[in-house]
Amino acid sequence: PFSTFERACFAWAERAFAGNRAARDILRAKGYRRPIDILPQFGVDPELFRPADGRPDRPVTVGYFGRLVEAKGVQVLLRAAAALRGDWRVEIVGGGAHEAALRALAAGLGLDGRVAFRPPVPSGAVPALLHGFDIAVVPSLR
Repeated sequence: PFSTFERACFAWAERAFAGNRAARDILRAKGYRRPIDILPQFGVDPELFRPADGRPDRPVTVGYFGRLVEAKGVQVLLRAAAALRGDWRVEIVGGGAHEAALRALAAGLGLDGRVAFRPPVPSGAVPALLHGFDIAVVPSLR
């Protein structure tokens, strides 16, 4: 079924964007014949995204940042956290339609004081945010 969806997308799309020439060549090999622009992928500044220096004196912090919608699987993270032992906390950074349900789930699982919900942050704040996490998770269901 994937190839059917792919062909439908190719027929519908007026233009494609590829991250590099190799990706453009793959689109051509798969049959896309309309214009393709190469839009280089964002790089990562290794000075900003380097591991934090030393281990801070705080509980192990598991972090998630992204949209708070059911498909992102944050509910799976909360249920898994409820089974953890030891000194830990979870930080959930983001916003979305599923936030109230996630807050209710966290409270229902008895995670008060161990789970913090924070509003979305601008992209420039992400490196500092990651330095505050010991483990970053992406529990996506799709």
